[in-house]
Amino acid sequence: MLKEWLCRAYLQRFGRERVVLSVENFKGHRNEARFLALLVLILLGIATPARFTNPSLTPAQSSPSPDFSIVIEPTQLTVEAGFSASSTISISSQNGFSGSISLQASDSSILGVNILSFKLNPSTLSLRSGETKTSILTLSPTSSEIFNFSINVTGTSGSLSHSASLLAQVVSFGIGPWGGANLGVYPGLSITGGVQLYSYNGFQGNVTLSLTVSPTVTNGPIITLSSIQVFLPRNEQAGADLSISTSPDTPGGNYTIGITATQGQLSVSTTIIVEVSSNLIPDFVLWQYYNYMTVHAGTPGSLDLTFFSEFGFVANLVLSASIDPVVGDGPRISFASPNVTLVGSGSEASEMVVYTDQFTPEQTYSVTITAMGGGVSHYLRNSLQIIDPWYTLSAQPASLTVEQGSNSSALVTEGSPDRFFGNISMNATVSPNQTNGLSISFNPGSFYSEGFYVGSTTLIAHAGPSTPLGTYTVSVTGTSGPTLYMFTITVTVIPPSPRGYLFYAAGYEGLAYPGGTTTLLNNFTDAGNVPMRVTGLSFATNFGTFDESTNLPLQLRPGESSVLRFVISIPSGTTPGNHAIIVTVKWEYYNPQLSQWIGANPLTVTGNLPIDQTPSPPPPTESQQPTPPIFPIPSVDPGMLRDFLLLVAGVAPGTWSIIEMAGALYIGLVLIAVLVLVSRERVATNSLRGTQLNPTIVICPSCHFVISSQARFCSRCGRKLS
Repeated sequence: MLKEWLCRAYLQRFGRERVVLSVENFKGHRNEARFLALLVLILLGIATPARFTNPSLTPAQSSPSPDFSIVIEPTQLTVEAGFSASSTISISSQNGFSGSISLQASDSSILGVNILSFKLNPSTLSLRSGETKTSILTLSPTSSEIFNFSINVTGTSGSLSHSASLLAQVVSFGIGPWGGANLGVYPGLSITGGVQLYSYNGFQGNVTLSLTVSPTVTNGPIITLSSIQVFLPRNEQAGADLSISTSPDTPGGNYTIGITATQGQLSVSTTIIVEVSSNLIPDFVLWQYYNYMTVHAGTPGSLDLTFFSEFGFVANLVLSASIDPVVGDGPRISFASPNVTLVGSGSEASEMVVYTDQFTPEQTYSVTITAMGGGVSHYLRNSLQIIDPWYTLSAQPASLTVEQGSNSSALVTEGSPDRFFGNISMNATVSPNQTNGLSISFNPGSFYSEGFYVGSTTLIAHAGPSTPLGTYTVSVTGTSGPTLYMFTITVTVIPPSPRGYLFYAAGYEGLAYPGGTTTLLNNFTDAGNVPMRVTGLSFATNFGTFDESTNLPLQLRPGESSVLRFVISIPSGTTPGNHAIIVTVKWEYYNPQLSQWIGANPLTVTGNLPIDQTPSPPPPTESQQPTPPIFPIPSVDPGMLRDFLLLVAGVAPGTWSIIEMAGALYIGLVLIAVLVLVSRERVATNSLRGTQLNPTIVICPSCHFVISSQARFCSRCGRKLS
């Protein structure tokens, strides 16, 4: 049916006579061709037999075999060391399974099975079809080892075997004294000790502390804990202070203090022995971890010091240090805490700091550290060795000369004798520091040192126009963390070199015609940094030569501009049209270093002066005449002209070859030509539209000036209008 409908639809659309298409008329009947192609594809799809849906190839579905499953809850078990914990194992019949299942547990830890004992109750289960039964797995650590264990439980029934696993985490905590397990105190004094708790393998919880004292005697020591309940975070430490007070009547002897920590089923203990004796002289111990130090020149070094109170010693200790030998630029010693207070027991800490710079002599020194207080003093000695700096810095050149109003630079290079790695930040100070004085910057401000790779930066010295002349000392510092390296360079500021530059632009004002006069406008600008003056100005045309002498010389200061007007007479026999005009400017600039005027090369430029026809009526007055735009004639050298052309072409000035200059000139001229053509076309189009839409205005055929249709003469060129 579908095939017949498609054929009928095609005949109704295109007719029977167009069923067969020739090659010639096929090109003109693309719609018919597309429809025919679609029709052929659909017919092929309908006619194609279903080759891939043979139901005889579908596999037969088989019934599932009887089986069982095993599940452990919970899968992660926390066991306190020395105690037991249990987990439930569930065995379920699936697909009609029935039979006996044997259970077995094993430890996959590398520590071996002797660390944990396993008990399955029951170890054998009998299941009927659709039934679920459980067994209890009990874990008991058999040693004090604190680890995590992976436990596998396997159920076996004939050829069927399934397993499930759980993670057993054995946790605990420990206790110990801090400040010493053996303490001594003079009768009538007090000391402080303490206990420290330690979390093992993730233990966390509130721990309760209790204590006992033995023997118990009249006037015995009074011992208290700062807290009887301490929260111990997971895998961290916590503790409590132990205060031990005696009186002059406290019997001498040794007292045993027992501290017990309890949490749930866990309980651990420690002991501290306190000796009360009038033979114990209160004192302190000064201790250092190392008895030698090695410090790089330019980098500070430090040494940790610890002070222990013995037998109730209470005092404020004052720290000092001396160094031998004493040399110029030698190491300097200070303390982070020059005063340390001991309160009868326990310990306090301070830090000795050694300061050096790159000028510190590289040798071995002997340092003596003294602590004095409470009528007691102790000292210890340390060996200090100063070695070469981590890195060095140097500048090339080491001295700079910079003119006022300009910059000068030097390359700062880093050397790493010990393969230093780190970021070095640069800074500088200038002496003398004056108002509008010399300024220093770095590019980049910091750089990264990578061992044998030599890092560098550029030091830039800038002198402003008013920076005082003279020689400056620049102290350059490179800092990386606590490491510092410093060097100096000199910068001399000198007056700027005299640079005389003249910018000149020319144009004319008024209507130039035979027998009349016109005013030439001459715009001079001092573009240099010294005074200049114009000493001569002449104009050469084919109808005469003209010299300006009345208003010369014209003197200008740097940045100053001035316009000089010069009137020329046009002979009556001059032919209308464009006439070449050559302008010659003589000028000179002042050299303050020589205290004299220096003559510059004369400036010669060429332009065109348009001469119009003599108007029949009297020419318009000067106030009625439009002022033509002044065309610029810059006095520049070839390099300045090159930069001007490059800017026109949209390229930044720089160092360019002759080919690049020619290309930039060509692009600039093409852009200017396109802009001129577009502007002329728009003016012509707008003017034509204006005359068509507004019949009250006309366009002068000579100068193309738009004027009123009622005017008899052009107000710009004076031409008579018909």
